[in-house]
Amino acid sequence: MRFGTGNAGGICTWRRNYNRHYRLRLNRLSIYLVSEIEVTNPAAYGAEFAPQAQAAIKAAGGRLIAIGGIAGAGAKPLKAITGTPPKRVAIQQWDSFDHLNAWFNSEEYQQTLKIGENYATFRRYAVEGTQ
Repeated sequence: MRFGTGNAGGICTWRRNYNRHYRLRLNRLSIYLVSEIEVTNPAAYGAEFAPQAQAAIKAAGGRLIAIGGIAGAGAKPLKAITGTPPKRVAIQQWDSFDHLNAWFNSEEYQQTLKIGENYATFRRYAVEGTQ
């Protein structure tokens, strides 16, 4: 019977791999895209644009973190803290600026965006997460 080997080596290997994975993950902070949307035709926006846009985001690897305001499925009420909020807000999470740009500039999303621009104006900005 040998002592000092067996499971102890496995635990050390697991910790080393976990720590390496955790450090790599910390080096890649998420990117958040904030969209402030002034919807001019809520019914058409919700029926024609929002479902297609949400499907394109998910298909490209983006995650919808929050959706608020009027028009479209899943929108929660907006609560103003100061100032007047836009009619709709969406916050998306992306793995990198490259992934965000690839989705935004894709032909599929650009075609969908043309539909959305018939019913709303968009103000967008991206920010890197801090944790």
